[in-house]
Amino acid sequence: MCRSSEDGGRRCIGYYNARVSRITEKLNAAHDAVKVAADRRESHFVKIENLKQEKRDIRAFAKNEGRPVNEEETNRLRDINEEIDTTDALRKSEDPALKDLKWEAAKLAEKEHARKLDRDAKTGNYLVEEYAGTRLGTATFTGEFEADSPEWHEQRARGIGGSDVAIIMGTSPFMKEDKLFALKTGQVVNEGNGNISSAMALGNVYEPIIQRKFAESNPDLKLWNTKGSWKADKDEFQLANIDGLYAAAGSTEPTGILEIKAVSSEHGWETEPPIYYRQQALWYMDTFGFKEAKFAITINQHDYREFTITPRPGEMEEIHAKVDAFKARVASHQPIAA
Repeated sequence: MCRSSEDGGRRCIGYYNARVSRITEKLNAAHDAVKVAADRRESHFVKIENLKQEKRDIRAFAKNEGRPVNEEETNRLRDINEEIDTTDALRKSEDPALKDLKWEAAKLAEKEHARKLDRDAKTGNYLVEEYAGTRLGTATFTGEFEADSPEWHEQRARGIGGSDVAIIMGTSPFMKEDKLFALKTGQVVNEGNGNISSAMALGNVYEPIIQRKFAESNPDLKLWNTKGSWKADKDEFQLANIDGLYAAAGSTEPTGILEIKAVSSEHGWETEPPIYYRQQALWYMDTFGFKEAKFAITINQHDYREFTITPRPGEMEEIHAKVDAFKARVASHQPIAA
């Protein structure tokens, strides 16, 4: 077995690379299985949407002619409904198998990551460093909190974070502004219980793996890992929770933020990040005074992509105007007494 006398008899890097390669082969096969199942599931969605569109077209055609749907059209509408029900049932029956495949791939991905970390530790090859500073650009570190814990929710309730911005801008698919307003004014209290959904759990598994893939794909960049909360110097209510940082190789201070996402569909990611994630990243960039952000994503755990964004003229001014108006509304509202 290959050993090096220069490093005190430890196995040479070829041994560690071979260990990584073996698990990588298994992981690639698992990702291929996920892709096949995910593509099949996506085809069901597409078929259902096409059938729904056909229903709309039939009704629109009859309406344009100023008449009710005729017997032939009624029969076709009935057939379409049956086809939709059959396709949706098939999709639902395949969901558990896809979920199991994703978790199996996630376990292999974790194992591959662990072997790469072991190789790094034995050979001194570190792609990602920890950012240990309490100052970053124009922001200050405020602490690190477990996701969905009471402390995490309490910290977020004090200010405006990146995901809040998309809600205020009306672009978030996850929450409406009235719900955010209720949370910020104390009408609703989200204490959290430390539990996260299976989708979030898979995202947490893949985050360090995607981060490493980004580092491997960008050898001209220096990469830092950071977890925790930051607040802007210019506004203590402007908060940021970021995934990573980067700068040109050889730099000692970060100049951009890295956002990592594990998503289940390429919808909205065809050419650039969805607007709600873009606004989130812009808020973070503004918090630190940075001019650039990068996204590293995987789609269904197998399709890796990168995007770079910079602010457009007037974009941050529009965001700040709407955020300031929202903050004014919150400040003028008295929370409901307990």
